[in-house]
Amino acid sequence: MPYATTDDDIRLHYEEAGKGTPIVFDGLPVRSADGVIVYGLLVPLSLDNVVAGTSLGLLGYSLWLAPVMFGATTAVVAFVGLRIGRTAASFIRIRPDLLTGAALLIMAVVLGPNS
Repeated sequence: MPYATTDDDIRLHYEEAGKGTPIVFDGLPVRSADGVIVYGLLVPLSLDNVVAGTSLGLLGYSLWLAPVMFGATTAVVAFVGLRIGRTAASFIRIRPDLLTGAALLIMAVVLGPNS
């Protein structure tokens, strides 16, 4: 697959399609190598929100508390994660998917056995 290299040695893989002005999408790939849509985190996060929302409902909290609280928390944590990721990427020259996988493995080892 063709790619362009940025000034800070980051490879941007691209695919040519159609006519007109080229557009660069910066973010996670939406398709895996075999063409299957990759939205793997949506299901576990959704199930987690259902369980947490059910717990709040059983405790008698307002119907509107869960969506507002979960949305705000998700937004804050996502922005913090993006900032940490960009900072780490400037210091550690490794593929982002490998860095994320290593971080998840370390978290599993540290948090898993004791919880």
